[in-house]
Amino acid sequence: MMNQNDQKRIRSLDQKKYRDKYRQFQIEGVRLVESAVLAQTKIVKLYWTESVENQYPDFVTTVINNGIGITRVTDKEIQSISYTKSPSGVVGICEIPDSSDLDVTSNTHWIYLDRISDPGNLGTILRTAAWFDIRHIALSAGCVDPYNPKTVRSGMGAHFDLNIHPNVQIELFKKAGYTLIGADISGDDVAISNVQKPWVLILGGEANGIQQDTLSQCDTILSIPKLGTGDSLNVASASAILLYELSKL
Repeated sequence: MMNQNDQKRIRSLDQKKYRDKYRQFQIEGVRLVESAVLAQTKIVKLYWTESVENQYPDFVTTVINNGIGITRVTDKEIQSISYTKSPSGVVGICEIPDSSDLDVTSNTHWIYLDRISDPGNLGTILRTAAWFDIRHIALSAGCVDPYNPKTVRSGMGAHFDLNIHPNVQIELFKKAGYTLIGADISGDDVAISNVQKPWVLILGGEANGIQQDTLSQCDTILSIPKLGTGDSLNVASASAILLYELSKL
């Protein structure tokens, strides 16, 4: 059973100020929770219904074997703390990882997101980064919170495999000797580029692209040639194409 204070606190995590206050975020669904468990993410508490116990015995065994605290709740209670219209029956509360240990001296690739505002786009970019084994993500000031519920859902578990650092200045990478790659429609064809490693791929916000002060620091500007019609590509779609081409270098 849950008391009203627990319900109120958990529900408050849909707002950034409370995620920052408690240093926690919420995940929902068997698949997402299982991904968090297998990645050894710090799960503070799990809430699930009896139907989850009956339908997913292997999942239940995995959770129990990892020593995670569990509270069985009613369908009404799970509804009260869920962000979705049709709750799956399991909700987890996770700790937000400490991102203060930013290390730009390692010889690895990064993605830098410059004022990305749409939570769904951010989640998709994170999922794409994990697919291409880019494990380090830096966000500029003004980016949407990476632990926004919509971002977490669209990330499909990518959060648990990535190092995500908010409020990072691009100058840190410049000073560390990275090749800064700006993604812009005015740039050179990414398919025939020759980029020095290690690099940082910079993706700009949906409305205005990369900020001019950031763009001016880029070592090279790359683009995806247009073969048909349209003004631009969605930033999440563009990230997948750019990372595919850069992964071949």
